[in-house]
Amino acid sequence: MSRIVRTAKRPREPRNPMPASARVFPVLSTSRLLLRAASAKDAEAFGDILSIPDVSRYSNWPDAPTKAQLKRL
Repeated sequence: MSRIVRTAKRPREPRNPMPASARVFPVLSTSRLLLRAASAKDAEAFGDILSIPDVSRYSNWPDAPTKAQLKRL
């Protein structure tokens, strides 16, 4: 009778091995849209948007973020 010996799983490779400092969020712009990475100056507007119940119910935030949470973003 043979015995199966399980070994520890090998750690997973990171999905994106590129360091964060080397990653650049591309900017996409059209005549009606500007898509760019969020910045600290967006925090207040982001908080305002998520404080609207009809908006926040479709977001992945459980409640409107606090000012402290927005500063960490």
